[in-house]
Amino acid sequence: MNTTYQKLTILILLSALITSCKKFMEVNNRNNQLEGSAVFMQDETATVALTTVYAKIFTEAASPYIVTLLTSLQGDELRNPGIPPAAEYYANAIDPISNIYCKSYWDRTYNYIYLLNSVLEGCSVSTTLTPEVKKQIMAEALFTRAYLYFYLVNLYGDVPIALVTEYHVNRSLERSPVEKVYEQIIHDLKAAQQDLNTEYVGKDSWPGTTERVRPNKAAATALLARVYLYTGKWVSAEELSSSLIANNAYSMVPAAQTFLKGSTETILALRPSYPNYTGVNTVDGSEFILQNSPVTMGKPFLNQELVNSFDENDLRKLNWIGEYVDTIGTHPTIYYYPFKYKVRFDSDLKENTILLRLAEQYLIRAEARAMQGRYTPALQDINVIRKRAGIAPLTSMNTDITRNGIMQAILKERQREFFAELGHRWFDLKRTGSCDSVMSRIAAIKKSSWKQEMKFWPIPAAEILLNSNLQPSKGYQY
Repeated sequence: MNTTYQKLTILILLSALITSCKKFMEVNNRNNQLEGSAVFMQDETATVALTTVYAKIFTEAASPYIVTLLTSLQGDELRNPGIPPAAEYYANAIDPISNIYCKSYWDRTYNYIYLLNSVLEGCSVSTTLTPEVKKQIMAEALFTRAYLYFYLVNLYGDVPIALVTEYHVNRSLERSPVEKVYEQIIHDLKAAQQDLNTEYVGKDSWPGTTERVRPNKAAATALLARVYLYTGKWVSAEELSSSLIANNAYSMVPAAQTFLKGSTETILALRPSYPNYTGVNTVDGSEFILQNSPVTMGKPFLNQELVNSFDENDLRKLNWIGEYVDTIGTHPTIYYYPFKYKVRFDSDLKENTILLRLAEQYLIRAEARAMQGRYTPALQDINVIRKRAGIAPLTSMNTDITRNGIMQAILKERQREFFAELGHRWFDLKRTGSCDSVMSRIAAIKKSSWKQEMKFWPIPAAEILLNSNLQPSKGYQY
């Protein structure tokens, strides 16, 4: 087949598949069965069907940046929400009827899940795909579906579990309990872990690349370790995190190099489409870095309380927090901002958006060990993180060696290690039972109010109208 014609065919087929799912819960896929089956006849088109999802996740309204922005505003990390829809998250007053973030995150995430389900269905019946490529693509789809459901369940609580593309099934799904959602996540991750390549695969879905932008076995292991931690499976969490820490492919790097492309701390990252015409390396870098007054420009900046929580010589503070000095007015004002990603715009790709990194595995293992009463090895893991940060290790002389004492040390390191990064802080507040106390205090500073139902985002009102089986979220006005 002529190369130009083949590429055009791929684009047409994928366009038909993607535009068929504008609204996930109301899609009728019968008119797209022919197009879908054609996509999964060749390794190249099947790979593009999968990697198109990654490109959409990078840029669209359910991107890692959006998760970081909204959870950091909702919690205690960012100030100055800027545009009104974000201000509702900051004030914990999300309107499920009109808030565009509320609607778009839900719509887009289920749209990606639809696409992933179509990849799984298309690959499963294909007889022409190379077996190794087919296995890798399907395992990646399972991993990515689990990743998306991890965020859905932590942001919304009970959510529908959609595992097929069939319209008549999806249109009437009910909210599944959190426990059931985690069961599905674990099921998908175990299957992905078994079938994913140990090495990273390239654009052709074969191993042999240094780019860590498609899931491999370690990525599934890392996310599964996190899920086991969140669900209280301490022994399993420790076992999996230990296997990654012992893996020579991954190592801690200096704080100044942590978020660079090629960092050996990276387990999985997202990159912009190639070639990078927009010049955006990461959305975080293009949006968070301040070049003008954030008040004037409607940009968020870091909570001073968070900045003050760092030791003065902490290398994370020195390398991951930027400052902008506003000299307009009588007295200069310093605003601090997330500076983990340092490239605002550059067509030369120097940074990728990191989704999973090794530092988390040390803190997962520390917490899992602490919860099993093994405080000394837990302390050793905490000190690996502190050593990289250039601050003194914790010892029995300056730390309360009890479960509560070790947990407080772990959560403090998690707060400083993962600030403004993919919702870690917000999820930690909720899963450890400290959300209500912290948010009651922070709400007073924000001049807003707090109710415990606000720990979860509301399901958009438009979805409730479409599906009478979906129950409205508690604590919100519909």
